[in-house]
Amino acid sequence: TWGSQEESLIFKLFINQLSLTVYDDITNPKVSSELLRFTIDYIYLNMVPVASYLRPLFHKFQEETTSGLQQFYTLQIYCGDFQLDNQLYNKSNFHFPVVFCQGEKNENIQWAKIHNLTLSSKDLEECNQNAFIKLCVTLSKEQSLLFHANDLDFELKPARLYVEDTFVYYIKTLFETYLP
Repeated sequence: TWGSQEESLIFKLFINQLSLTVYDDITNPKVSSELLRFTIDYIYLNMVPVASYLRPLFHKFQEETTSGLQQFYTLQIYCGDFQLDNQLYNKSNFHFPVVFCQGEKNENIQWAKIHNLTLSSKDLEECNQNAFIKLCVTLSKEQSLLFHANDLDFELKPARLYVEDTFVYYIKTLFETYLP
């Protein structure tokens, strides 16, 4: 809401799936090959004002002065699933097609509720319970659109990491060729 004396910012976003792919087009310029693929499913971002926040004690000792009352926000980021795939699995003698993934997946989770973006507090709590990755940041608005992070909470449910030395060495060597 903008234009009133008391300004506040509300932000909600839902992304069904987000993928980032790393390609190698230097080794063989004629054929670009896919190396890694990061896939994140069911991302929900929610930023809302909060009534108050108890700042940590060390802020008391800083010599910065602020005029008026500060406005605090909570930024919540929930990710339903995250996976890092080894796209070289079929092309080489690597043992694992997946490098990093969620430990135990619950296929019965209903993420369709989040598409509405007008979640009740019960639905938001359910999203919080089911998320594989949770990030919650408490922000204070200092001036204009400048925010300071006051508190950071990160939670990751049990995950599986499949590491093989030949793959790590191959990727490390490949990335070293990219750097000048």
